[in-house]
Amino acid sequence: WGKDDIIQNWYRTKQDFTDAFAKAGLNLRVAEDLRVPLEAEKVDLERYVHYSALDPIRLLLKAVKRDG
Repeated sequence: WGKDDIIQNWYRTKQDFTDAFAKAGLNLRVAEDLRVPLEAEKVDLERYVHYSALDPIRLLLKAVKRDG
């Protein structure tokens, strides 16, 4: 990688992921935004306030293989 190379952080929607799961033959059981846990407020209030104000950046997906 050269010094001028740029690495893109690609944004993907929930629909992008659900489409990929369906294409792979999986049935999606859970699709949930993961938020900063309330317990984190006690550990680091400043960071908790900052990150809990942001849109979710993590996604929990649980799927099972289709019967076929």
